[in-house]
Amino acid sequence: MGYEGSACRLATISPDGSTLAYLTLEPLGSGDPPRDVQEVVKLKRDGYPVAEIYRSVLYHIHSMAWSSDSRLAFSDGPIEGSLGTTLIYDPGSGGITHRLRGVLRERGWSPDSSAFYLVLPLGIYGPICDYEFSGFDFRSDRPFPDVKANLAQKDGLVVEGAPQWTEGGRALLLVVRRSRWDETQEDFLLGPSAVLRVRTGAGGPTVEILHEDPGVDYALEVEGSEKVEILSQPYQPLYCRES
Repeated sequence: MGYEGSACRLATISPDGSTLAYLTLEPLGSGDPPRDVQEVVKLKRDGYPVAEIYRSVLYHIHSMAWSSDSRLAFSDGPIEGSLGTTLIYDPGSGGITHRLRGVLRERGWSPDSSAFYLVLPLGIYGPICDYEFSGFDFRSDRPFPDVKANLAQKDGLVVEGAPQWTEGGRALLLVVRRSRWDETQEDFLLGPSAVLRVRTGAGGPTVEILHEDPGVDYALEVEGSEKVEILSQPYQPLYCRES
């Protein structure tokens, strides 16, 4: 298959073997060596010339990977942190079909590469007590429902720990808390946690509350590659700076 003569990185082949995606650095402006460079995502398909599909806006391209149905997902963001945009490119349509807020990490993918999740902190310097949680389901070709808008439209939302894929990648468990500003403490008070389940596939994606109790806190404990146990304990009020 091959690619252009310039150096590349993050080279990855689609599951159907038809397309090679890779990243190159190209100079911005004049000078030798150039003062600035731009990262460019390119594709090489059998029987077609190399195609440029995206030029970085925020400098760095993260986590370029293929979905199970051979669509390309990658993120554009700063070198560090989770601020940025995740894009989905469909070689069949020849264009970027979706843009989501947040940077895609390897752990965000489901085991079968049919979905991924994103956690976006709404701030730069910690402690941060407000996040967005989103994702995309390739089987249904739809983004996840807006968890923050549905559960904490007026309050903050905190995603605790790492969400866990179950049922072979058809369900995702996560623990969240609502956070509310307390003027007397000049800090965010973290409420009791709840366990959510995102279901993907036919009729999805959907989000449901599995466990929620004003007097109980929950946590996820991973046992093996697929088994996830939901633990509980009495709720203890906690402020953001203490977490």
